[in-house]
Formats: sequence, C-alpha cells, structure tokens
Amino acid sequence: VATGQLGALSREQAHAIGMTDEQLRSRVQSGFLQQPGPNVFRLSGAEKSGRQQLRELLLDIGGDVAASRFTAAALHGFDGYSVRPPFDVVIGRGRHVRRSPHRIHTAATLPTIDRAVVDGIAATRPARTMIDLARHESPMQLTAALDSALRDGLVSEASLHRRIVALRRK
Repeated sequence: VATGQLGALSREQAHAIGMTDEQLRSRVQSGFLQQPGPNVFRLSGAEKSGRQQLRELLLDIGGDVAASRFTAAALHGFDGYSVRPPFDVVIGRGRHVRRSPHRIHTAATLPTIDRAVVDGIAATRPARTMIDLARHESPMQLTAALDSALRDGLVSEASLHRRIVALRRK
C-alpha cells in the first residue's frame, strides 16, 4: 500500500490490511517505519519531497480532504508556485483538525465539479483554485497564475466565469 503512495501509509490503511497499533509501534521503534503525524507512517528511506509530505498530510488528516489554494496552484503547475510546506488543504465544515504549520480550511461543500486528482493527490480543480487564490493574491501574482492556467489549457475564460457565477454569494 505504501509503495503506491510515495512510501506513505495511514493508520486506517494499516488496520485494513491487518496490522495492529502494536505492530505499527514496533516497526516505528525498529526504524522500519517513521511516524511524521499521528495517523500516518512513512517507509524509512522513502523520498521526502514536497509531494510526498503533502500526501502524508492528506493521509494523516484522512476523510474528505484535498489540497487547495497555494498548494493546489503548485500541483496544477501555475507559474510562481511550488509544492512545499506549509500546505493549504480543505476539509468539510464541522471537522476540527489542526496540523501546525499547515493551513487547514473548511468548506460547507466541495462539489465534484471543484475536485481533481493530480498525480494521485486530491486537489481543487484549476478554476476553483483560481477563485480561491483571488481572495489572497496580489493582482500581479494572480495574473501570472491565470496566464499560466490559460496557456496550459487548465481553464478557459468561459469555464472560469461559470464557476465564479455558481460560487457567488451575497
């Protein structure tokens, strides 16, 4: 399981394949596994890239979670962003999760139209990512991100306008 996830394994996944907490603890103590978070484990010697650390964070939080904002922009390859901590992720409203130094945002809903998978990592789609960035970025940085998303065919002006209208609030 961990091999297909850049060396990461959640506690829930370990339990599903028959491992107990005692077996996990033993493998951490022996050095076979490392425990970067309360609910996630990493094979010793596994690459420690930004993407791998992000995957670990998503597994650690568990449930309905996706990379968002600056982190999703990096996953989609928007100009000016890189996949590195601290990460931005979104979870369903009502869950209370903290993982310092990462930024965990909540959303009442994250419809399927706003969800994507990039290299096996759950993220917001490019249009939703642009909308989320618009609240936090300078006009210059936002323009660079939008230009790269348009150039790479990740969004069109029409699709972006449709999502803005659909997500508009009072």
